[in-house]
Amino acid sequence: MHNSATFKPSLRTWVSGLFVILFGLAPMASASAAEIYGMPAARVEQSRGVDSAVDYESLTKMGLWDDRNYQLTAADLKFLSPKEGDVSAQIPVFFRVELRKAWPHLQTEGSAQYPRAAWPMFKRKYGGIERNGKVWGPDFNANRVVPVNGELRITQIRNANEPTIEINKAQPQFAIAGANNNGGQEMYYSHDGGETWTIQGVLPNTCCDPTVDWSFDGSIGYAAALSGSIGVSAWRTTDFGVTWSNRIDITPSGSDKEWVHVDKSGTSPHQDNVYITYHNGNIMQFARSTDMGLTYDIQSFGGAPTGIGSDITTTSNGDIYYVWASTGTSTVQMLKSTDGGDTFAAPISITGTSGNFDFPIPAMESRRAWIYAATDADNSGGPNDGSIYVAFTDIVGIESGVAANNHTQIEIWYSRDGGATWNVSIPHATSDIDTVDRFNQWMTVDEQGNVHVVYYDTRHSAGRSGVDLYYTISTDGALTWDTPTRVSGETSVNLADGQEWGDYNGVSVVGGKVIPIWTDNRASGGSGKDAFVADVTNVGAGPNFLLGADNSSFDICVPDNVNVGLNVGSLLGFVSPVTLSTGAVPAGFVVNFTTNPVVPGNTSSASITAGGSVASGAYSIDLIGSAAGVDDRVVGINIDAVDAVPGLAGLTSPADGAADTGLSPTLSWTGAAQGVNYLVQVATDPGFANLVDTGVTDSNSFAISVPLDILTTYYWRVRADNTCGDGAFTA
Repeated sequence: MHNSATFKPSLRTWVSGLFVILFGLAPMASASAAEIYGMPAARVEQSRGVDSAVDYESLTKMGLWDDRNYQLTAADLKFLSPKEGDVSAQIPVFFRVELRKAWPHLQTEGSAQYPRAAWPMFKRKYGGIERNGKVWGPDFNANRVVPVNGELRITQIRNANEPTIEINKAQPQFAIAGANNNGGQEMYYSHDGGETWTIQGVLPNTCCDPTVDWSFDGSIGYAAALSGSIGVSAWRTTDFGVTWSNRIDITPSGSDKEWVHVDKSGTSPHQDNVYITYHNGNIMQFARSTDMGLTYDIQSFGGAPTGIGSDITTTSNGDIYYVWASTGTSTVQMLKSTDGGDTFAAPISITGTSGNFDFPIPAMESRRAWIYAATDADNSGGPNDGSIYVAFTDIVGIESGVAANNHTQIEIWYSRDGGATWNVSIPHATSDIDTVDRFNQWMTVDEQGNVHVVYYDTRHSAGRSGVDLYYTISTDGALTWDTPTRVSGETSVNLADGQEWGDYNGVSVVGGKVIPIWTDNRASGGSGKDAFVADVTNVGAGPNFLLGADNSSFDICVPDNVNVGLNVGSLLGFVSPVTLSTGAVPAGFVVNFTTNPVVPGNTSSASITAGGSVASGAYSIDLIGSAAGVDDRVVGINIDAVDAVPGLAGLTSPADGAADTGLSPTLSWTGAAQGVNYLVQVATDPGFANLVDTGVTDSNSFAISVPLDILTTYYWRVRADNTCGDGAFTA
C-alpha cells in the first residue's frame, strides 16, 4: 500500500487509442450532450441502425449523437474526410454527411473543414438534436416591441446570437440591427435613436451571419445573410427597416461568413458602391453592386490564402481594404483595390497569428473562440485620416487543445501608409492575461477618427467561464486606450450548446451616441440567449476628459495596500478641473488620492488600503472623475483578497489505485480553501523525482499533455497557491 494517488493505463486502452489515431476520431473536448438544452445523455443501440457494418457507437466521437445517425450506411460514411477528428464542431455525423454530399469542395483536413454557420444551419433545418423521438432545442416566443433603458434585450428569450447594428449616419434617429435566431436571420429597427426597438421579423429562407449598412444619404438600408442551403443573399429597405425587399441571391450554396459595407465617403469616386465579402469552400469572394444593391458582379480570389470570415472597409478616396484570417497560413491577410473593386493587388500578410483558426477557452469550450478580423478606416480628415485598423482575437503563447491552458487577447493592428506597414496595439490590460480572456471583438471608427472597440471579458466569472461586454475608445489613432468600461450589468454564465456566444458582437457610433450590441443570457439564467443593446456616451465627440488607471485588477494578502496610477486626459482642449471620488467603499477599505482635483493632462494616484478586518473574497471599488458640463467617468478597480495560505485540495479523479484510465487522462480535484492557482505534478515515483508532466492552472482539472506508457503506475499531486503563499501538496 502507499499514500499517493496512483493510476495505471491498461493495454486495452492503448489498443483503443491506436484505433482512434488511425481513424482520426478524437473525442471532443466540449460540453456533454446532457448539458445542452437539458437533453438526456446519448444511449446508442446498435440494433437500431440500418447497416450492421457501421459501428454507430463510434459516431459519438464526432459531434453530438443524434438518432438520425441510425440511417447512415457504410457508403454514407465514405463521404466523411479521413481527418474528421480534427473538427471540434458539435454538428452530428448525419448532417456532416449531408453537407459533404451537397458541397464536395469542403476541406478534408484541419479544424476548418465545415462552415462556422454549420450549427445554426443544422438547428434551422432540424430544430435541434433528436433523441428517443424528441427534438431537443430552445423554446421561444415573439414579443414585438422592446423598450431600452440603459441596456436591455431587443429579443425575447429565443436563441439570438451574432448580432450586428448600424446607426444611420445621415439620419441618426434611424438604426437597424440583425441577429441569428430560430427560424433564420431576425431583423430589428429603431426610429428614435435606439431608445425603443421593434422586432421586424425573420428574413424568409435565411440562416444566419447578419450584416447591415446604410447608403451615403441614409435613404437605403442594406442587409445580407446566409440563405437557402446555403448561399449569400442581400436585401434593401427604403422605409428604415420596417420592410425588406429586392432580394438578390448572390450565390446559391457552399458559402459562409458574408459581410456588407457601403462606401459612404463624400469624396469617394465610388460613393454608394455596395461591397459584400464571403467565402466558398474557404476561398475568398467579393460581390459588388454599383447600382445601389439592385445587381451584383462577383470576383473570386483562388490564388489567395484560404480562410473563414472576412470584413471590408473603404477610405475617403474610395480605396478598398478586404481582410481575413487565413486558416492555412496562420496569418491575417489583406487585399487592396484602388479602382473601386475592378482589380485587386496581390494579397499581403498583415501579421502572423499565434492561434490557427479556432481554439477552446473556458467560456467557449464547445464552439471555440476564433480569429475573426474586423476592419474600419479613418475618414475624418483629421491627423490620422486614411488609417486602416484591423481587430481580431488571438491566443497568447502556444495554442493548446485544453481550454484552461489557452489565454486570449484582442489585437488592433493599424497602418498609416495604405497597408504597406503595420503596428499593433492592445486595447486592454495585459497584466491579468492568465486570469482573464477577451474575445468576440468588434470595432468601428467614428466621424472624428476615434476608434471604438467592444469585446467579451471573463473577469467577473469563475474559471473564465462566463462573459461581460466591455467597451473602450482610443482618441489618438490606437496609440493609447481609455480604461475599458463594463457595459453589461450582469455576467452571462457559461453556455453549453453548439453555438455558445456565436462568432461576433457589434457596435455603431454616430455623434455622441455609441450603441453596442451583444449576445447575453441573463434573462434565461443560462438556458437561452438574446441580443442586448446599450446606450453609451461617445466621450470623443466633443470637449471632454478621460480617466484611466495603470492597473485595474489586484490580488492582495490582507492587510495590504495598493497604489493605482490615474491619468486624467484632455479631449479637444477640455481644461475644467476633474474632482476624484469613490463609489461605495467596502467595509475595511480606505481610499485616498494624492492630487485632487486634477487639471486634465495631469496625473494622480489612489492609495487603497485593505485592513486586517477584510475577509477573503472579491471586491470592487469605483474611482469616479467629475467635471462641470460633462458626464462622470468611472474606473472600476477589482481586488481579490485572501487572508491565509490555501488549504489542501481534494483529489477526485482518477481515484487512488485506478486502472484503465486512458493514455491522456484528465486529472480533477476539489478546490482548496482560498486557492487561486494549482500546481499539478505527475511522476513515476512517489517521491516525484521523475516528473513526466507538470503545469499550473486556475481551474480544478488538468489534462495530461504527454502520452503515458501502458501498464505503468503513475503518481499525481496538487498544490494550491495564492498571494499569501503556497499551500501544501496533497498526498
